[in-house]
Amino acid sequence: MALPLALIIIIFVSAVIVLLLNTLLRKKSTLQIGLLGIEMGIFGLFLTSQFQLNSW
Repeated sequence: MALPLALIIIIFVSAVIVLLLNTLLRKKSTLQIGLLGIEMGIFGLFLTSQFQLNSW
């Protein structure tokens, strides 16, 4: 039950960060793309750590 709740929280936080980036930059830039890549990397690391902690 912890994994879906964590997924919802991370997706919500990522959406908020993307909205903040859109309002701050107001244009497409390599900085925005790089930050989105970092967010996806953190998301992937979190998923792998959750699966390792569950050890199923």
